[in-house]
Amino acid sequence: MTRNEIGNNCAECINNQNNREGHYGDEPGFCLLRQVLIPEPFWTTCQNFSDRHEPAPTQQQIQGPIYIDSGENPFRSVPVYDWNAYLSSLGYDPGPSQARAVLNMLDELIRSYGLQPEDTTDARGWRILTMEKTIARANVVQWEPGLYFLVIYAPIAELPLNDQRFGPLYRRLLEFNHNGSYGARFAIDERTVHVSLVRPVSQITISDLDANLRMVLTVARNLGDQVRQAVQELVKLDETGSATTQPAQDKE
Repeated sequence: MTRNEIGNNCAECINNQNNREGHYGDEPGFCLLRQVLIPEPFWTTCQNFSDRHEPAPTQQQIQGPIYIDSGENPFRSVPVYDWNAYLSSLGYDPGPSQARAVLNMLDELIRSYGLQPEDTTDARGWRILTMEKTIARANVVQWEPGLYFLVIYAPIAELPLNDQRFGPLYRRLLEFNHNGSYGARFAIDERTVHVSLVRPVSQITISDLDANLRMVLTVARNLGDQVRQAVQELVKLDETGSATTQPAQDKE
């Protein structure tokens, strides 16, 4: 069986990220349309095969499943309906592939905002986005081996050093979490109050990313002033006068 017997294969498809980066060959590929790892691109194909740069993967509609070589003679291709299960059967962990897919979609979303990902990404890989004066950061984080999560957070206030009068503030944040923060949440990391959102990377679409980013930025913008006011009230109540506040800081 020669490489051409499968016809239009992933190794020659422009939706394979390797081809867009000039790395042609039989090494594992990554489909920008379906956002999945392709372990054997010469023996894999689908109805979306294209050798043209247009339309872009994000503008295409997925057609049918992915097909692989059945290993039979004469050659026969068979559909695979659960690609992650197929990857697992080959010994591949689908987690890194899913994480890479979400990061690719995040960068594509940033481009749709009229920005360049390289201009909005810090040294740690966090993508930085702004709505008016509110700043949010987004990235994929591996919390433990094999478990990857999309994390979006927006710092909005720095707590005073004296933490003996935080009861009213905690109550206010819990009230916001119950009614007002939608699918996001208020949290305290060390001394910084954040609005944050955490989602498993599996089955996230680019529209999900857009909605989640806008949710965190909107909640931080709409409720941030009330949180900062509650923090200032803590300072006023500090009888010792030792409480101080600082601008909200990003995570390291």
